[in-house]
Amino acid sequence: MAKRALVAAVNDYSNWNSGVTIGSLTLTAPNLHWCVADSNDFSQLLKDAFIFDEVTVLQDAQATSQAILSGISGLLAKSQAGDVVCFYFSGHGGRLPENPGDATTRYYEAIVPYDGQLVISSQIANIAQALQPDFINFTLVLDSCNSGGMYLSPDSRAFVWDSASAQAFRNSCSAIVPWICLPDPSALDNNVSNLQLPDKGVCTMSVDTSKDNPNDARATLLSACDYGEESEERSELGHGFFTKAMLDAVNQSNFQISHTNLLAALQKGVAGYVSTYSTPSQTPQLRGRPVRLEENFLAGWNYSI
Repeated sequence: MAKRALVAAVNDYSNWNSGVTIGSLTLTAPNLHWCVADSNDFSQLLKDAFIFDEVTVLQDAQATSQAILSGISGLLAKSQAGDVVCFYFSGHGGRLPENPGDATTRYYEAIVPYDGQLVISSQIANIAQALQPDFINFTLVLDSCNSGGMYLSPDSRAFVWDSASAQAFRNSCSAIVPWICLPDPSALDNNVSNLQLPDKGVCTMSVDTSKDNPNDARATLLSACDYGEESEERSELGHGFFTKAMLDAVNQSNFQISHTNLLAALQKGVAGYVSTYSTPSQTPQLRGRPVRLEENFLAGWNYSI
């Protein structure tokens, strides 16, 4: 069994500071401060705690959209039965309509690399179509927001939409597609409802959690927050809330922990930081194929189903 990882992080969003136009959307992303520190410590955790054979780290100008997509594609292409592949990202995130510029009910989660391009969950799903999903553990760990809004906290890891785009999302979205590499995203249609967009802040919504774990998901996702929440960082921690909670939980577990126990530890840890710093709610999420979630975090699969 081989374990390989791609770890990417961006503090320098100078290419995004003044706004980037994608389709009819204008997206703005301010600089962050602790994402590179996140990636340094998480990559070391992979080597020391989970005994990864290969860890490639991309930071700031190295973390372009092409480098991320090529890196993930390369890792998956050379993986065989029993192998583990992990992709970790710390930086800005958000979501993009299925057809930017056109009316759509389906939105895809996205991360914001260094250059003026997005990496979208549908792109990773397309790469993962070549996987033997019964045999390879493909896990994504994302310390970024899934949200977008007209105003966000200066410590939030989400891009900011222009007002018209935020309103279009609120008026039309009924499905958000996360990073679980579904061959057919229609299984997630109507997984969100009751969208509310305040004058300032992120768009809140109700989430149908019964659609979080479809059987044909080809990846497992641990994310920093739910669809209508922000992911935060603080200088006092030197990390994002989610990554700091992850480092603490794994170190306290003797380096073997189930997905469900890890999620509980992450939610407890992040809730403590939310309380300490009086920030909006942030609830780490675990999504993926149910049988996979019965295994330990970043462990090779013991069977194929």
